[in-house]
Amino acid sequence: MSSEVPAGTISANSRRFLASFMTLAVLSGITIGTGRVVTTFYALSIHATSAQIGFIAAAEAFGKMIVTLPAGFLIYRFGARRVYSTATFGSMALSLAVPFMGLWYGVAVMRALVSLCVPFRVVSMNTSFLQRLPDIGSDKAGWYRGAMQLGVAFLGPTLGGLMVTHTNYWVCYGFISACFAAMALFSRTFLPEQLHEEQRERSSLGADLMSMLRDRRIAETCCIEFMSSATSMLFTTFIIVLAVTAAGLSSREAIFLVTMQGITSVVALFILGPMLRARAGKLVYVTAIPAGVVSLALLGLSHSIYWLSLAAVLLSFSTALVHLSNVIALSEASFSKSKVSGLYNLAGMLGGFFGAAVGAVFSATLGLQGLFLAWIPVVVLAVLGCAASRRRDSFNRLDAVSNEQ
Repeated sequence: MSSEVPAGTISANSRRFLASFMTLAVLSGITIGTGRVVTTFYALSIHATSAQIGFIAAAEAFGKMIVTLPAGFLIYRFGARRVYSTATFGSMALSLAVPFMGLWYGVAVMRALVSLCVPFRVVSMNTSFLQRLPDIGSDKAGWYRGAMQLGVAFLGPTLGGLMVTHTNYWVCYGFISACFAAMALFSRTFLPEQLHEEQRERSSLGADLMSMLRDRRIAETCCIEFMSSATSMLFTTFIIVLAVTAAGLSSREAIFLVTMQGITSVVALFILGPMLRARAGKLVYVTAIPAGVVSLALLGLSHSIYWLSLAAVLLSFSTALVHLSNVIALSEASFSKSKVSGLYNLAGMLGGFFGAAVGAVFSATLGLQGLFLAWIPVVVLAVLGCAASRRRDSFNRLDAVSNEQ
């Protein structure tokens, strides 16, 4: 029997945690969203090409990727509060150095160094949220990502666009560093000092990793997150460049596409949670995947702001459904939440790196719009592979039951 409390009966302590957590998530999202937009325009200002911008994004994704899994194990040992604040102060210091870089590869190196701190923040928050999800209700499974997306894809890009237009890059990166400082200090008021269950239990990283990957549901969740993150990274990395260069839109219209995708993501993440309580897997395969494929087709074929806006809306709807399904699945996993969060975020980071790297390598030959079209069969093949694995697992369970009888 589930121990989750009914909707609407959250304790006062859980309500306080949720309010503080959402505030930190929004502030974190604003910092990330502002940084992405400012860095893209800064790279364009130093005459970086679309391929070089892709490599900057890939360097950032690579930095996140290599420390994500160890982050989960460090949080398991030392607690979310200490790890989060230390990593955030590191991001604050490193962000101040970015505008000193006058060449694209210098920007890539600095963004990679900044990104080394990101997994410690993300996994700390994921771990804390998954631990409290049974108390606050799985119908709120999308609230964390929704709050983040409010900052990442709406408030952050809007603020970043205004700052790039009306100030200089020193002011922009100074503001980003100040946000990191505020996040580090605020997080210490409510993130858990140490994890609750199994805090002192010790086991090897390799053994735990193999044990988690043998769980079909966790493995499938990580596979879906990989593809979703790769697709989102293609959009995030190249939509501004595609809009300005391939579609001939203004920088204001390019920012509008980013914010449109963000607004839809936030709405979807906050309102779709209750729908997934009973039918998460079916909705992902039947609804989210076709929406994502149509979005990629529109990005690959359209030059109109209206069709590109529709593509942004469909993509955000698709990725929101995928995320909600994944969070619900992980909250029900029997493994340590910090370790599961580390593996899950590693899948997302790998997907982000893969999407940025593929875009950087093939955008010059396929063109940005051709790149989005070429991505469609990759998504379809990955989904078919997950579906085949699920069906094979069902057949194996049926065979086991028949043999027992």
